[in-house]
Amino acid sequence: MISNENPIIGNIKNTVDSNREGVLTTFSTIEADGVNKPLLTQQAATTKDDSNDKMQKSIRSWAGWLVMWVVISAFSSNVEWAIVLAAVSVMSFYFYDFSGMFIVYGGLMAWAAIWNILIGGEASWMVMGVVQLVFAVFSCLEYRKYRHINHRKLIDPLSLEHSPSFSSNRESHVAWLSLFFGLFSLIGFCSLIPMSIALLNQSIEPWIDWVFNLIFDLGFLGVPLGIAALLTGQRRKGASIGGIVLGSLSPLVLIISLILPSGG
Repeated sequence: MISNENPIIGNIKNTVDSNREGVLTTFSTIEADGVNKPLLTQQAATTKDDSNDKMQKSIRSWAGWLVMWVVISAFSSNVEWAIVLAAVSVMSFYFYDFSGMFIVYGGLMAWAAIWNILIGGEASWMVMGVVQLVFAVFSCLEYRKYRHINHRKLIDPLSLEHSPSFSSNRESHVAWLSLFFGLFSLIGFCSLIPMSIALLNQSIEPWIDWVFNLIFDLGFLGVPLGIAALLTGQRRKGASIGGIVLGSLSPLVLIISLILPSGG
C-alpha cells in the first residue's frame, strides 16, 4: 500500500517537531534555573534571616542577664568577677550577631563552676557550680542550634547579599581578642615567681592577690574565644590558637595551686 504522505513533507514535519521539543526543553531548563532556583535561594535566605533573628534575641537575653549579674557581683563586693562579667557583656553587644558567643558563655559558666566546686568549699557554692555547669551545657546546645549562621564556608554565593553572616570587618576581632585575653594568663603565669618570693617574705598585700586572680580570670576568656573563632571558620587562626594555648595557663595554675598544698 502506497502512503499518500509526501516524504519531503514528512521530513519537514519531523524536523519541526524535533525543534519544537528542543525549544520546550530549553524553556523548561530556563524555568528551572531562572525561576525555581532563585525562589529556593530566596526561601533559604528567609530561613537564615529567621534563625539569625532568633539567635540575636538569645544573645540579647544572655547580655541582659550578664549585666544584671555585674550589678549583683559589684554590690556583693565580688568586684573581680563583676569585671569579668562586664567584659563578656561588652562583647555580647559588639558581637550581637556572632553564633560563637554561645561558646564564650559556655566557657565562662564552666570556669565559674570549676572555681565554685573546687575552691568554694561550702555546699551552697558547690550547688551553684552544678547549676552553672547546666547553663554551660545549655549554651553549647544553643551554639549547636545556630552554628551554621556564621560559618564562612557555608555561605551560599548566590544568597550572599541576604546572608546573615558575621560582618567581615569584625571577623578577625574574635581571634585578636582571644590572643589579647590569653596574654593576661601569660602575665599572671610570669608573676608567679615574684609572688612566691613575696609569700616567703610574708610581705604580700591583699590587693596583689586580688589582681592576680583577676588576671587569670580574664586570661581564661582567651580559650572560649579562640575555640569560637576556630569552630566558625573565622580568620587569623594563628591568633586563635595562641589565645587558646595562653588562656589554658589559667586552669593549669589552678590545678597547680590545688596540688601544691597537699604535696607540702
